[in-house]
Amino acid sequence: PSIFLINLPVCAVILGLLPRYMVEPGIERQPSASFDVVGAALFAAALALAFYGVIAAAEGGWGAPGAAGSLATGAALALAFVWTETRAPHPMVDLQLFRNVGFSAGNLAKVCAYLSFAANNFLLPFYLYRALDLTPAETGVRLSLLPIGMFIASLYFGPLSDKIGTCRLAPTGMALLVMASVLLAVVDPTQGFLMVAAAMVLAGVGLGAFIAPNDSAILSVVPSGRLGVANGVMGVSRSLGMLSGQTLAGGLLSARLAANRGAFLASFHETYAAVATVTALGIAFAAVRSRGSAGARGPG
Repeated sequence: PSIFLINLPVCAVILGLLPRYMVEPGIERQPSASFDVVGAALFAAALALAFYGVIAAAEGGWGAPGAAGSLATGAALALAFVWTETRAPHPMVDLQLFRNVGFSAGNLAKVCAYLSFAANNFLLPFYLYRALDLTPAETGVRLSLLPIGMFIASLYFGPLSDKIGTCRLAPTGMALLVMASVLLAVVDPTQGFLMVAAAMVLAGVGLGAFIAPNDSAILSVVPSGRLGVANGVMGVSRSLGMLSGQTLAGGLLSARLAANRGAFLASFHETYAAVATVTALGIAFAAVRSRGSAGARGPG
């Protein structure tokens, strides 16, 4: 637990800098609105039950009472959430935004991308520790390839998307994430760390190449007065992808370990095959752009 103390001074510095340096642009202000307590409660409950149902299904099968009941209740609460949001005077999520195909597809692509990212964060330490017999310190150093690749790529591809548009860069980033998952679905300990390193670099660069172009494409179809709401939806999509990735990776790996009688490598490969399949859907979503979207066009 003491490891997490490093967050305290970092957060304190950021909180001190925000009031002075985070200046909002002049945009049309919306009237103050009350918080949508009912919508938030329904959304949280539906999400929690859905994820619990997936975990329970991995342990006892989809027909297990805990899995089936949680999934059914979560689906019912999700429908209740949609019904509530269409009638709330100040909804937590403005569902009208999802009528724009570019906005909906961009957020679905975001879910797929962060699902892959979360799955990598969850699964790779197990492989480095159990398959390659690395120490925790060695594992931590090698895992740094993923965020380093992501950071460098984001610095390059963000400005590049402003020059050539987003319709090519975002799908390319998703394709790199899929390639990384495919490599990890066939990796073997006899190859040492090289194949894993290549996959981590691909995953980091892919996510870094995807984020800015995709976010730009989403925001380009949103009216200026709804940018705050759109950013909130994008944050939910990111969190949903992270939670889904951790749930999918953890639940599926546990299920495959049980089915394969504890054989880690086969279970690891099968889990990544599923991750690659789900991530591949993001390529199609990232390629969808609304007609007339400024973010989807290159210069001129």
